[in-house]
Amino acid sequence: MLPVNPCAHSLDHYVLSSLSRSEQAYEIERNHEIMLSLGMRVSRVFSIPFGDDGDYSEKALIRRINGELVANIGNFIHRTLSFIYNNFDGKVPKQGKYEKASADFERKIRLIAKRVSHFMENFEFDKALSEIFEFSAAGNQYFQQKEPWKTKDKTCLYLCANAVRSLAILLKPFIPSAAE
Repeated sequence: MLPVNPCAHSLDHYVLSSLSRSEQAYEIERNHEIMLSLGMRVSRVFSIPFGDDGDYSEKALIRRINGELVANIGNFIHRTLSFIYNNFDGKVPKQGKYEKASADFERKIRLIAKRVSHFMENFEFDKALSEIFEFSAAGNQYFQQKEPWKTKDKTCLYLCANAVRSLAILLKPFIPSAAE
């Protein structure tokens, strides 16, 4: 039996900045070596284009690693887990009362899996990743707004820990070993 929705991926969408054929071949080989040295974690995320085409260059790779993986997702996960570890003996605090910002963030946590799963089922991996990055950015904004370093807001930390759990699950198809 043949698959109902086969997923095909073409490298035609990568743009090599109007290089000559020999320069393109060199760039592809060089970037392939870089991807191998970084491992599957990064190359899976980088290989999914954003928008109509992909800028396949070392600069784009570094920009994506530093901007999306480190500054956005890594920052949110580190802030949340290190704060809980340092201030609550590594135990996620129980939630308290929800005010508007917490209720809004809790709604985002409840909806993110459905939104990402819709894109994954339709093989729109770039949109799925965009949703994940936006969700992580919302987590960073919520954490910053609630200022748990001043308030020790248990609800904030409870929700952020749940958001980190959601991120780990959602990122598994893209960076499996890091999502563990």
